[in-house]
Amino acid sequence: EIQVGGLGAAAEYGAYTGGVINVITKSGGNEFHGALEAYYQPEGWTSDNAPAGYEAEGTFKFEDYAASLGGPIVKDKLWFFVSGEYWKQTTTPVGAEATSVRTVPRYLGKLTWQANEKIRFYLMGEHDGLQHDRRGVSAYTLPEASSDEESPNTTFALNGEFLINSSNFLNLKITGYDGELNYRPYNGLDTPGRIDDDSGYAWVNQDIHQFNDRSRLTFDGSWSLFKDGLFGKNDSHSFKFGASYEDAESKDDWRRNGGFTYYDYSGDCEGGLDEYFQNPSCGPYYVEKGWGEYVIFGQQQGLVLFAQDSMRFSRVTVNAGLRYTKYKAGWQEGYGNSNVYDVDNWDPRIGFVWDVFGTGRSAVKAHWGRYHAGMFTYMYDREESGQGVIPDQDCYWDGDGYNDCDEPTYISARMGEVNHPYVDETILTLEHQIGKDVSLGFDFIDRRFRSMIAMVNVNDDYTMTTAKNNPLTGGDLPIYILNSPSQFVLTTDNGSYRDYDSAVLRFEKRYSQGWSLRSSLVWTDLNGNIESNSGYADEYRDKNGFTNIDGRIALSYSEWEFKLSGAIDLPLGFVASGQYTYLSGQYWTPYVRVSRGLDYNSSVGRNITLVSRGSEQFDDRHLVDLRLAWGLKLGSVNKIELSLECFNALNKGTVLDNYNRWGTYDARESRQTWSQASNYTDPYTIEAPRQFRAGGRFNF
Repeated sequence: EIQVGGLGAAAEYGAYTGGVINVITKSGGNEFHGALEAYYQPEGWTSDNAPAGYEAEGTFKFEDYAASLGGPIVKDKLWFFVSGEYWKQTTTPVGAEATSVRTVPRYLGKLTWQANEKIRFYLMGEHDGLQHDRRGVSAYTLPEASSDEESPNTTFALNGEFLINSSNFLNLKITGYDGELNYRPYNGLDTPGRIDDDSGYAWVNQDIHQFNDRSRLTFDGSWSLFKDGLFGKNDSHSFKFGASYEDAESKDDWRRNGGFTYYDYSGDCEGGLDEYFQNPSCGPYYVEKGWGEYVIFGQQQGLVLFAQDSMRFSRVTVNAGLRYTKYKAGWQEGYGNSNVYDVDNWDPRIGFVWDVFGTGRSAVKAHWGRYHAGMFTYMYDREESGQGVIPDQDCYWDGDGYNDCDEPTYISARMGEVNHPYVDETILTLEHQIGKDVSLGFDFIDRRFRSMIAMVNVNDDYTMTTAKNNPLTGGDLPIYILNSPSQFVLTTDNGSYRDYDSAVLRFEKRYSQGWSLRSSLVWTDLNGNIESNSGYADEYRDKNGFTNIDGRIALSYSEWEFKLSGAIDLPLGFVASGQYTYLSGQYWTPYVRVSRGLDYNSSVGRNITLVSRGSEQFDDRHLVDLRLAWGLKLGSVNKIELSLECFNALNKGTVLDNYNRWGTYDARESRQTWSQASNYTDPYTIEAPRQFRAGGRFNF
């Protein structure tokens, strides 16, 4: 069973500002049962939808094999369930020179012990070993500069359920996680990466390798209590009280391969890119050290207490709850202060459900709640006592070598005013059931994201200059030159915000008489002045980030979304189903790279948006997915199902991401010139082409 929630969640759920997924695995039983499953898509089953002027490599392969088995070890007492899966996908992004191969082997095992009629224990372990070859390869990231990704992850859980009596239920859990996420270079740790600052091509080697390790141990306990008649004869209550404690560690090692990265400028090469790739010395620009590099050893602890009640009074049910969270975080022993982040959060939740006519067919629902984010290292990992930041230094070519160097700059930050990030959520829902199988619903959702942490440059010592003739607006573009070193503070007192509003109209005809139908129309408005959730929002690096800062957040959302899906039984055991999806075009923002002349050393470059955030829009998307399945029962248990699926049946090639850097502007007083990039608006990512996929499943 898979439960996807988030909107209107009770107080027991927290440490997120988006959604929550709860997965309940099978446990086995007194009879042996299992399944074999396979999905396969060869290269020849994929169409070509590359934009005009681009050659598609034609590589898109997919395969997924899984097996599971459950049954008794001791009947009525001890059961087992095991499963394994091998998942592999091979793709070639549009314009890329190599394929990207992602494989994920997964294994799961579970034991269930029924100690007596009131006590049951579960023990589960899971491991996956993700491998991703040529991660990030694209039209502008050549294979040598892509990443060799490796991410082994292991999870375990021990769960005990205790039925005290018919009104009391106790649950105790211990869960643990240990995982890695590593991005290795293809040409060794000692070979510097190379990037063309004019065209955006990355080649020779990956610029920064990453080795990340995370571990977490959590203790959870909850008590459920059911009680009637507390305030009168007609009220009933479902109480739940809980507590949890977590202890976690993180290790991150991000360093530039070879100690620095070459940034060239192919625009200075007479033969353009062809000459540059053969002899990059025709366009030397600068080498970058430090920026993006750090080594940290973080630790954190979290304590959660919650209480909630679902109170029913005749036709009204009131859901109320309160969640308390305390986080402490800092550096592991020997790597800095152990307590640099210490917050207490209170999350109230309140809502109701009103059965309007007492028939169970019409309901009005409302909810308000506060949801604080989980604890992440980025909330304190630039804190200056951690000593994990490597000095930033750029050295520019002066004709004889990279001898024109900035002073090394530490980009660590002192901790300022910090309130843990959260979202306030308001929901209104109207639902009505028409007849036995048809229902209508309307939802309005308002979410306000606040206290987003950012590393803010609080130095206000600027001189303003102006770039004339903005190539997109024709007006002036303000440019702020920093006159003295940056002063960074990690703080939530930064004026950032993100506002989300959505309205949903939905229709459902549940499966009956051999067919089902669903439809939804969604309007979404997402505005703000910060896109990153990682604490390093580029907007706050200096005052240039505040130019055109407000607008639509380009986080892969569409203002309008319409879906229509259905299924129908056909003769001879066939079932046909399909879905049509309309998505209005996603938003994006053009920017210019202002080269040099932006700080007191007159050497640092900066990306500045040319127009209001999210002012540009990709084309609308129209997707049709189809499925034909056939099933056959063999006896009372065994069943075979075969399927054929078609994704993006219309073979649309809508652009989903592009090269949105307009070009460069040289801010030095002796230059002040615009230079447009030849690949501006070239597609990075397009809709996956039409694909056919065959599947089979055997239950026994």
